[in-house]
Amino acid sequence: MKLTKIAAATKFTAVALSAALMFGCGGSSSSSSSTPSDPAPDVDVDPDAPVLLQSLLISDTSTENSYARYNLPTPQAAGKVSANVLLNANEEKLSYITINSEISDSNNDAVVDLKMGTKAGSDYPNTTEGYTSLHIRQSGDDIDTGIEIADATWATIDIEWDVTTTDLTITVTNLADGSEIGKYEGNVTNASNATKVRFKTADQAGVSSTATPYYVDDIVISDAAGEVVYENNFTSSSLSAFTISGTGIEVTDAENAIVPEGNDGGTDDNTDEGGEIGDGTYDPANSTKVAAVEDTLTNDTGELRYSFDNAIAEGSVVASFLYDANETESAYLTVFSDAGTSTSKSQHLADLKFDEGKLSLRNQEGTLATFTPGEWVDIKLDWVTNGTTAADITLTVNGDEIGTYTNTYAPGDDNLGAKDVQVRYMGSSAVTDYTLYLDELSVLDQTTEVFFDDFEGFAAGTELGTENDSYHGNSSEATVADQPVL
Repeated sequence: MKLTKIAAATKFTAVALSAALMFGCGGSSSSSSSTPSDPAPDVDVDPDAPVLLQSLLISDTSTENSYARYNLPTPQAAGKVSANVLLNANEEKLSYITINSEISDSNNDAVVDLKMGTKAGSDYPNTTEGYTSLHIRQSGDDIDTGIEIADATWATIDIEWDVTTTDLTITVTNLADGSEIGKYEGNVTNASNATKVRFKTADQAGVSSTATPYYVDDIVISDAAGEVVYENNFTSSSLSAFTISGTGIEVTDAENAIVPEGNDGGTDDNTDEGGEIGDGTYDPANSTKVAAVEDTLTNDTGELRYSFDNAIAEGSVVASFLYDANETESAYLTVFSDAGTSTSKSQHLADLKFDEGKLSLRNQEGTLATFTPGEWVDIKLDWVTNGTTAADITLTVNGDEIGTYTNTYAPGDDNLGAKDVQVRYMGSSAVTDYTLYLDELSVLDQTTEVFFDDFEGFAAGTELGTENDSYHGNSSEATVADQPVL
């Protein structure tokens, strides 16, 4: 069970706002004289007030457009985008929620382009000091919605559109108490089906003027019937469902998060309630989507591959696997070194083999552990490289540490450790009628989780290894599937 992003309590501890967010906000002289080391004061708030943990921070630290974009599985004539946002009142650049149309990715062709922030200039006049006004782009003109969000206020923005009627409704509410801040009713910019939803800040002409211009959380995208197409509350650090452009996009703790006493506001460890990562408590009842790897091609191997942004000398890979009870062929979980882009067997730090209920490691003798085919099994591989050509590998199965083994491998020129994780099924010439399933794939650099995917952000049937996700393009016959019924 994952941590809940919205919770109730009678008393909360307020995490101090950053100087950028506090500037211009009302406050007592005692709070303004506090140093960063002072403990945050206890404050009484509404017991139904939201608790925000991790959020998506969108900033721009380069001259390239910085955004996180979700591609809709199919074009939508109507639907709804809902998100919680926090804007920095001192930011000089605009932030956006844009619903792009099938005409093009240009903002001028968008179904709706919502612009948030203050910007000097006759084309976008400054609003009331200390507030942020929302505008929309219409045929090159900016239309003021009349909606203003107070400084340092988390707001829920709901955008509903229907290109068949050209109706557009934007509703903004205060996240803390649910009160309506404002509503705009008008028309879409272009009556063409929506294809993408983009969260962006700044522009190609310059970078963000603050380090924390724009937070986004609890994204929900629905179709015309109200069915959820995609949702993400960022309890994990995974952005695998998004196309990322530019720099400054990350999942992090929101700077003015309110957390209940006894909760340090840390990230979700992506395990079932009460468990540690890979402790054997995976419960398929808590999951609706998984990854499925098949091998029906005689000229390729079924594969799901993830490449790290940076090589990891000491780390772990964790995942839960479902190997079919009738399967007689092998599947593998492999960690490869930083030796270029090749993933040959000489370059593996660890190569774990699943074979009819038996687990073994390449270059180690015999069966090291067993599992039950047809039942989910939790696997954790830890590795520590010694800076030359050997790695110590620790295998943990369903929370039980099996042992530590030494493996030699061919490192890259920099010899910095592991660079790829690969789940593969069968061989390049063999095929199978069965499917290998996996879920809750996690990669850690020492004890810090650098990647996690529970595949809940994808629609069933989505191909993995395309430009729309974080997986390597060499992935083959890897898709998202509904949780299999056992």
